[in-house]
Amino acid sequence: MVTVVAVKAKAITILDFNNLFVYAEDIRTPFNVGSIFRTAESFGIEKIFLSEHCISPSNAKAQRVAMGTIDYISWQHSKLENLPKLPIIALETGGEDINNFCFPKEGIAVIGNEELGISAEVLKKADSVISIPMYGIKASINVSVAFGILMQKWTETIVKEN
Repeated sequence: MVTVVAVKAKAITILDFNNLFVYAEDIRTPFNVGSIFRTAESFGIEKIFLSEHCISPSNAKAQRVAMGTIDYISWQHSKLENLPKLPIIALETGGEDINNFCFPKEGIAVIGNEELGISAEVLKKADSVISIPMYGIKASINVSVAFGILMQKWTETIVKEN
């Protein structure tokens, strides 16, 4: 769906991607949860599902980082087995290069714990595992940054196909 709204005298096009979700597994820092909400909202994600061990977005620090987006995007705590029946795309090291991946028009992006990544249980259920190529010594980026890269690639693909 495309919506055009005027904000501070300029028109903004809002795209809502139906059946594009996020499952955040065991994200422990309020900064990352808030940043994930802010990023998800900016890319038109329909809903965020949080595992039971994810910090709540109602945490004061998460709310501050989210910049009010918690009020604009639907979310709930959920177990893996209760997610919608859509393709599960896990973002984890050792997967297919994100630049070569053919994104589906709908699905669930899975991002994992800052230290441990995505659990083996979730990886087993994933339809695809993708990775962001990195070239530095550490080859490590923050989960919320990685999520932003994933969503930019995914939504860009959908927009180009439409």
